[in-house]
Amino acid sequence: MNVGVSKNLIITLIKDTLESELVDLGGFSHANLLLDANNNIDIASKFVIFNNNNEMIAFLFCGYSRIRSVCSRNLKNNVEIKMKLGDELGAVLLTPIVSGDIEGIEYSVWPYCNPLGSDLGFIRRKIQLFQYRPLVLNWLRNVNEYSISSASEQEKIDDFVHPLQRLMGNKSISMRIKDEIEWQISCVETRSWTPYFVLAHNDLWEGNLLVNKYNVKNIYHGLTVIDWAGGSYRSFAIYDLVRISISLKVSRTVFSDELLAHCAILHCDKRNAMGYLLASFAFLAENLDQFPEDRFIQLLNDCFIFLDERVCNMKDRRR
Repeated sequence: MNVGVSKNLIITLIKDTLESELVDLGGFSHANLLLDANNNIDIASKFVIFNNNNEMIAFLFCGYSRIRSVCSRNLKNNVEIKMKLGDELGAVLLTPIVSGDIEGIEYSVWPYCNPLGSDLGFIRRKIQLFQYRPLVLNWLRNVNEYSISSASEQEKIDDFVHPLQRLMGNKSISMRIKDEIEWQISCVETRSWTPYFVLAHNDLWEGNLLVNKYNVKNIYHGLTVIDWAGGSYRSFAIYDLVRISISLKVSRTVFSDELLAHCAILHCDKRNAMGYLLASFAFLAENLDQFPEDRFIQLLNDCFIFLDERVCNMKDRRR
């Protein structure tokens, strides 16, 4: 069963709204499907909107209100997190042009931004990634430092220890990961590791990075991070760093420097960075929605191996 919202339906319902809200961007001409819902009840239908000059000017996300919709979670989290981060750090989050709920369909319209590396030749794409890679890492480090908050004694049990124990009970997880989870739990229980909360995106990879040509004068040169449906202001560090480092092919040396910087912010040993990574996956394991478990296990293995190799091979250096 395909539960995605059809283009004809949503455009018919909000055409007047689009025409009035997009006047300054050249008006509304038509919309094309960007990504089909494809039988997945937790993915919003996505369209790119064109103006009267046939220019791409906006994205439209929509989903049925009766179904737990990525669209509504993305909008709510984006607005709340952007406000909490303030003008400088929040500049990488978009402001919706218009949003609403009409006849059981939630929708939001966002300014069009270019995907990182899109429509560029091989050399120019490499140059752009070289330019934006440090900006992404700098933003992420600053967000961790800005958003860090203490966990109460009860939260250490409820949000770190218990989810880690449940993750350890998953039969698909390797003994190496289970042994590491057990060690990290013992660190919390013996107070050798005091975990903190930070803001986390929880799906930070290249596909969720855009360049906003209308906002290139900010400190991050138009860097835009989208898809905040899984984001949380009281979440877990390190997973975003690992995921984006794999996606952007961050060098081992640069990653090691970033990991040490994050550990300094989190007041933890670099091995306890593994505890944060596993806490992230323990949280994700209980919020998979329609994400297939086999893909979740593969992602866990990939991220664990990536971090484990670098933590084990890192030489002690002064922070």
